[in-house]
Amino acid sequence: MNIISIMRILLAIVTIVTTFLVIKDCMAHKEEIKGASMGQWITLCIIGFLTNFFDTWGIGSFAPTQAAFKFTNSSPDETVPGTLNVGDTLPVSVEAILFLTSVEVEPLTLVLMLASASLGAFIGAGIVSKW
Repeated sequence: MNIISIMRILLAIVTIVTTFLVIKDCMAHKEEIKGASMGQWITLCIIGFLTNFFDTWGIGSFAPTQAAFKFTNSSPDETVPGTLNVGDTLPVSVEAILFLTSVEVEPLTLVLMLASASLGAFIGAGIVSKW
């Protein structure tokens, strides 16, 4: 078993655990979720689908999602960082699993990119949360 297969398996496990945690959190906050209208849900789903679709082309998802949130008044500015992180976690994890299945990646490149992304998220979350 090579490192790419191990990463794919680990990513699948993390995706399953994250899905469970998101569902658990949604169940704990179902009153807040019930307050959203069907129009808000449809708008958010369209934004998420489009931005994550274009993310696969290398455009990214955070900046277009934030712009769409601002344009449609879908999310208050205070909740945007958390909304982006939680809302894009599952689609991006699925994208990563699909890419690791269909695109050849050098193991060293993959490990270094994962390490730098993790370090950036760990450091960046503390900075952004204080803004």
